[in-house]
Amino acid sequence: MSAELQDLGMVLKLYQTDFGVYPPGPNAALVRTLQTAGQKGSPYGGILLEHVAPSGELLDRWQRPFVYKVGVKVRGGSALGFRLYSLGPNGADENGEGDDISVEN
Repeated sequence: MSAELQDLGMVLKLYQTDFGVYPPGPNAALVRTLQTAGQKGSPYGGILLEHVAPSGELLDRWQRPFVYKVGVKVRGGSALGFRLYSLGPNGADENGEGDDISVEN
């Protein structure tokens, strides 16, 4: 998993701890939410803003938008959480599988 995805996963968990829910999706809505002030008065996603496209979506290292899904069943569990992933080198959406690079909770 990339360090960027790990960092973003931690930001999503922090947001959930502060507000009791994960930020809304999809990608552009997530970015808008993370740009707002957090509980301590600073944006949650400030460190990630350099990777935002003019469309408002957060991009991976291949310059493609990350896929963010909230309210999904996570692998190995019954709880609803989030799944955030890059389409990986092949650019095909394999729902976080295959060569996709993902983080979920």
